[in-house]
Amino acid sequence: MDEIAPARVVFHGAVVLLVGLLCGIPFAQVLAGGGDPELARAWRVAHVGIVAGGILGIAVGPALRHVALGAGAMSWLVGALILSMYGFAVALILGPLAGVRGLVAQGPPANLLVYAGNMVASVASVIAVVLLAIGAWRRAHA
Repeated sequence: MDEIAPARVVFHGAVVLLVGLLCGIPFAQVLAGGGDPELARAWRVAHVGIVAGGILGIAVGPALRHVALGAGAMSWLVGALILSMYGFAVALILGPLAGVRGLVAQGPPANLLVYAGNMVASVASVIAVVLLAIGAWRRAHA
């Protein structure tokens, strides 16, 4: 295993966690100002979702030492996890900024961009978790 991989994932997890925490600022401003409930929902999702992604990265990073994968598969796992964290961070921030949700592939370009970010991050998440499970199973049964 690449000995730097755990630190790389923890670092990016920490960056994403910071971004998520900072999303609490516009969330609080909307709540304090009695703003649009839909905008408050969007910033709450961004705040909580991005924080959760950062915490996931911080948790999975050290766990990579307990995963038995080849170099190529480990690179895919690390890359997919980092892509997922940043993909959701970008999509979840662009959504409230543009006033879209990105849940369907239609509508204005901003919605299509948020949708694409969500889809890329979702696929990357699935790849990362499948590889993580395979590697942990291999390690447990070695």
